[in-house]
Amino acid sequence: MKNMGSLGSRLQGRGIHVQRDASFRNWTTFRVGGSMACLAQPCSEEQLLESLRAFKEAGEIPRVLGNGSNILAGDEPHQGAVLHLAGAFRSFRFQGTRMVVGAGALLPHVALAACRQGLAGLELLAGIPGSVAGAVLMNAGCEGAELGDCVEQVHGFDLDGTSRCWTRDEMTWAYRDSVFQHISGFVILTEISLRLVPGKSEELLEKRRSVLRLRRGKFPLSSFSAGSFFRRTSEGPAGLLLDRAGMKGEREGDAEISRMHANFIINRGNATCLDVLRLASRASASVRTRFGVDLVPEVCLWNSSRASVHL
Repeated sequence: MKNMGSLGSRLQGRGIHVQRDASFRNWTTFRVGGSMACLAQPCSEEQLLESLRAFKEAGEIPRVLGNGSNILAGDEPHQGAVLHLAGAFRSFRFQGTRMVVGAGALLPHVALAACRQGLAGLELLAGIPGSVAGAVLMNAGCEGAELGDCVEQVHGFDLDGTSRCWTRDEMTWAYRDSVFQHISGFVILTEISLRLVPGKSEELLEKRRSVLRLRRGKFPLSSFSAGSFFRRTSEGPAGLLLDRAGMKGEREGDAEISRMHANFIINRGNATCLDVLRLASRASASVRTRFGVDLVPEVCLWNSSRASVHL
């Protein structure tokens, strides 16, 4: 077992807030998962650089946790360090038609602020619950809009504390994919510049409200989940295939395929990661048998044992 206690003390000695044995159940929207041995929460660039120095000295490569809205964490304890950007990293500011956003800011808050400012480009993304950095990483999208359409520049750091910058020409985007998923080695995104266009505030706010109403009518937003569990397929939306395969309402323990939308696996209260994976495996097998289509998870699996589960 790694000595996370020593690393946590070292981080705290440098003024960084640390939680020991924090539960993924409290840090993810799925409300599933075991404990984290060391959760570090730097609140400024200076604290982040101190954290990175401490991780490097300890020979530890941390995992980065945003809003936890697209994560299924394993039931077993996570023995490594986890890094969560807080404080100043959740702020944003306007520079003309550009919006400069901290990586930890929540996309719904950023989208609302842009609408109020009379800047268009984010209103259709207002219902996506992730952090901006997480949404950049996944190229999150809704109603035909994708965040990558607006990203102008991204700043971050590698584990050595070396500043990194990507311009528009250096970034590539695809369905639920970005260049940032394919970088070799550790990189943490810290600030994103968004290129927006002038619009009328009231019209943008009404578009935002329409999207939110649409999402409330389609998805089980009041239930614990990680959003769409599987990616869209070449044969159409995964939810449609799962519905046609008769998977709505199927359960494993407290994990259930939503009766409202078949591509949402929801936690009825005490679901385990294994419950979710077993149910996802059954769902995937049903679609494969019925339609010859392999479903690919959109949810990120963290520390999740899949030895006996085929997705």
